[in-house]
Amino acid sequence: MLGKITSINGPVIEGSPMDSFKIGDLVLIGPDERLGEVIALNGDTGTVQAYEETDGLSLNQNIKNLGHGLSVDLGPGLLGHVFDGVQNSLSDSPLNHKEKKWFVEMFIKTGDYVNKGQKIGKISEMDGLDHFIMASPNQEGLVVSCESSGTFTSQAILAVLKDAKDLEHSIGLIQKWPIRKSRPIAKRYPVSKPILTGQRILDVFFPLALGGTCALVGGFGVGKSFFVEEIAKWSDVDIVVYIACGIRGNEVNQIYEGFRKIQNPHSKYSLLERTVFIVNTSDMPVAAREASMYTGISIGEFYRDMGYKVAVIADSTSRFAEALRELSGRLEEMPAEEGFPAYLPSRLSKFYERGGNVKTLGGWNGHLSIIGTLSPPGGDLSEPVTEITRGLVQNFLVFDQSKALNRSFPAIDWSSSYSEYVSILKPWYNEYLSYDFMGLRQETLSILNETIKLQEMVQLVGKDVLPDEKRLLLEIGEVIEKGFLQQDAMDKDDANVPIHKQHLMLELIHYLHDKGQEALSHNVPVSLVVNSDIYENVRKMKYNISNDDLQKVGVLMQEIDEYYEEITKKYME
Repeated sequence: MLGKITSINGPVIEGSPMDSFKIGDLVLIGPDERLGEVIALNGDTGTVQAYEETDGLSLNQNIKNLGHGLSVDLGPGLLGHVFDGVQNSLSDSPLNHKEKKWFVEMFIKTGDYVNKGQKIGKISEMDGLDHFIMASPNQEGLVVSCESSGTFTSQAILAVLKDAKDLEHSIGLIQKWPIRKSRPIAKRYPVSKPILTGQRILDVFFPLALGGTCALVGGFGVGKSFFVEEIAKWSDVDIVVYIACGIRGNEVNQIYEGFRKIQNPHSKYSLLERTVFIVNTSDMPVAAREASMYTGISIGEFYRDMGYKVAVIADSTSRFAEALRELSGRLEEMPAEEGFPAYLPSRLSKFYERGGNVKTLGGWNGHLSIIGTLSPPGGDLSEPVTEITRGLVQNFLVFDQSKALNRSFPAIDWSSSYSEYVSILKPWYNEYLSYDFMGLRQETLSILNETIKLQEMVQLVGKDVLPDEKRLLLEIGEVIEKGFLQQDAMDKDDANVPIHKQHLMLELIHYLHDKGQEALSHNVPVSLVVNSDIYENVRKMKYNISNDDLQKVGVLMQEIDEYYEEITKKYME
């Protein structure tokens, strides 16, 4: 089926005759067969969005219909490699090498019955992370032929099934899946466990959930991309799919190199070996930017269906929304608020709703967590993309420009951020850490909120007029802010902090507060209570106490005991 180009408007192309084409069909445009997709039909005139640059195309060139929608190839060779928004390889991925051979350990034999999504074999891509060969969600039936365990190329057929209608289905190393269609599941479970990121402000105050959704929001230059990179590096998930949607090429290269050099804390391999990069930088075609989000989430669902814990990082969904706006404008569609298309809420909703804690068709528990960044112009949180996203996610982290200018990392405004997972995850925290960890968390937030009020008062009348209890509270708030909330991504211990150390640090800060209050009750001057050396040691414990030697927290607690016991005795005599 062929049409001819009748109009070219950037990435939007019109052609005719296209009455035999269908919406969503993939097409090849021009003599060099550039990829595109049919997005509108009107009589025999069709509209195509091009996924590659349209420079050099001219009228009356061919539009060839491939007869199927945009799909991804799902198979071994994805991990550790970089693809563009329509899965063209930007690195030397073995997924694209027809001669590459894999050893497959088969689980089935002729005469077995295979259900939808069932694992029929595995490839050991690396220790502790097997790649499973699965029947697709559309395949089930009796095995009429089957290969034994052995070495195969990616094009090999491993098994043939015959279903109840006597139709045959072939299962190979690679399966195709349409990117805009979510992979079906057997059941959806409520979230019950956190993703431990090693970032204190998340793990303690605004926890992420396995199978949950999160948005990081802030203007340009506040450190969102760097922070989401830290989440991708240190989270205790099995697989990371990193979608670089519309960000700078140099930034992507820096992230890639960082992942290549750093060892995964949960295995002996580099972080790169558990990561798939989907890259559509700011200078790449805008239509492929829109497709990149669906390509990434489809790959994430594929690994989720193997029973893995998967995190999809989307940086940034603002660029995705801007791509929709640009394409909508070229199509002359009726604009909604701020020029975005009226279907923007449904597109964002479909993306975030593909996350979850699920039972797969194969019967395993899999998690797909989605973490997106937003860059509202001027940091305006009331703009449409941010407002829509706020209603879709359960974890909303706001980055503050003033904190970023003061070199506070991460520059998260804890007074404006929230996590709806706190109450849901409370049983896990209380069982894993202490019976009242969430009470400790709430008490800490109360101190921080009170500190804000006190700082406003100090700016007006000075610190000296405050009661001693309030001066103590102000000092404890500073310890929490600088010693706990701020984190050094370049320090070997502070970049990734175990949850048990986070808990001990927080308990020690509260212990310091309690001992200070006790000393004040015995008329000890506040100048002695807030001893600079003791407070400095507590602020710097994140550096001075290694993650492997947490007994030193007890040593520091003993120093606090000895100091306050000594000064209290003097004023009780």
